[in-house]
Amino acid sequence: CSSSAQHEARLAPAVKAPVISRILDIVGNLLQSASEEERIARLVIRPHISILLSNLGSLISNTKFDKSASAPLIDREINILSGLAPYISDGTQAAAFLSLLTPLLRKPSRIVGEQVKADILKIVTSLVSLVTDLTDATSATHRRTCETLASCFKALRSRTARTALIAAFRQLSAVNTSL
Repeated sequence: CSSSAQHEARLAPAVKAPVISRILDIVGNLLQSASEEERIARLVIRPHISILLSNLGSLISNTKFDKSASAPLIDREINILSGLAPYISDGTQAAAFLSLLTPLLRKPSRIVGEQVKADILKIVTSLVSLVTDLTDATSATHRRTCETLASCFKALRSRTARTALIAAFRQLSAVNTSL
């Protein structure tokens, strides 16, 4: 592990909510600008996607998922990740993110709300085609992903979340024809 990676890992839990909120504002504004102008996506988002995903991923993994004051930040973090997902092009990175986000789909709706789960499912949908383990029906990644998605059918109630779930299954079946 590099010393900068160790340094980042130590800093992430110490970041205060106002700083996280400001960072999310900046990234959100960049994503909005990138959606309006391809040049910003090409020059700002794509070259730095690994750093953005790594840091936002560590924020999520260090977040306590309870009904605390941090709940709005959790929602925003997931929303930002949803906006960044279309820029992911690396299969290893996509697999790591899939393993980071899919357990959140199993959390009760009072902890991780349905809109957040819908955003997570949109991320999963965009990552499925990049994760090579999902083409192999015998892989642990494929099994865990299918089990998690299947469990969502009994838990998700909103039309938006169920539509996102169906889209995720469609994408999964497109890369693995045995489904």
